[in-house]
Amino acid sequence: MINDWNWIFQRPQILSLMLEKDYSVTTIYPKISSDRMLCPDASKMPKKFKEYYLIPFRDKFRLPQQIQKFILRICTGNIEKYDIVWIGYPTLFRVIPQNYKGIIVYDCMDNYSEMYASGFFRKRGISFLQKQELSLLERADIVFASSNVLLEKLKCRGFKSPVILRNGFIPQNISSPQKSLIKKDYQLGYIGTIAEWFNIELLQKSLKHLHNIKYSLVGPTSIAPVHSDKIIYEGSIAHEKLFEKVKAYDALIMPFRINDIVLAVDPVKLYEYISFGKCIISIYYPEIERFRPFVYFYSNENEYIDLLKKLSKAGFPPKYDQISQQLFLSQNSWEVRYRIITQKIEEVYNEKNKSNECIRHASGGN
Repeated sequence: MINDWNWIFQRPQILSLMLEKDYSVTTIYPKISSDRMLCPDASKMPKKFKEYYLIPFRDKFRLPQQIQKFILRICTGNIEKYDIVWIGYPTLFRVIPQNYKGIIVYDCMDNYSEMYASGFFRKRGISFLQKQELSLLERADIVFASSNVLLEKLKCRGFKSPVILRNGFIPQNISSPQKSLIKKDYQLGYIGTIAEWFNIELLQKSLKHLHNIKYSLVGPTSIAPVHSDKIIYEGSIAHEKLFEKVKAYDALIMPFRINDIVLAVDPVKLYEYISFGKCIISIYYPEIERFRPFVYFYSNENEYIDLLKKLSKAGFPPKYDQISQQLFLSQNSWEVRYRIITQKIEEVYNEKNKSNECIRHASGGN
């Protein structure tokens, strides 16, 4: 992993814990000291884990690149002891020796080049990341993509058969769709990272037109907070406590800015929002068209404000009923995704064994 385990409990942590059911897993992640982190007891820890340090300029200059590689090698130890190496970020491929004979899995979750941190040497970092990703794609046995946009990108970069592995939700505390309730004041919630793709200005502008709403933002933030008595920053909350927090909300929102990062995202939060049974409002982009039966979409500021006015008059009714909710959730849990993973791993593992048998027989081995 490239993110600290305690940063935010999402896809990498969920899949790591699920893989422990059938495999002996060592989870390797960086140790990052930050006030934005969750508390250590906020989520389950993996059974076996190792922590490493990320050094400055690790992707931008040759010496830091080599030092970071050495740190990773010390942390992982002998890679050959692992039958499978699961890589969640392209630059982590630097730890894999050329003679490694096991299975390599690349889980492409985001448009990493677009997400690369800003800075004076950003181009150098992106160049290294892209070269590492090309090398990883040449070597990988299995490549998962979390969205159609990423799937097509990986095909263009040379990997012929990536597998779509969308995000999902944990089937706990599913709530039936709430009944609309017309009230004097409403509370709208957001759950997730608050970064440069989060349209905080849209929320501010909406408050000028609607005086009966306030916003609660749950999750770590990497942008300067807005000071308003109607925009409340809740900070990071343990995943298992989200259900109780969400009960107080009349609707859940996803107010993103459309950019190349967002266009490639299959948002975990929409799956979770549906499981919470709430009215859901989101910016529209093609990747999430399949959520249309469950989500009220808007495309610009005026549409957002008009939609809020309309829904507030109706008491923020969900767009879906219990039958459609249950059907969707049954098809989109992490358990469903996990079956795709294990089937693909077993398929590739068996193919490799057959290939190795053929080589041994051809060389006269027993």
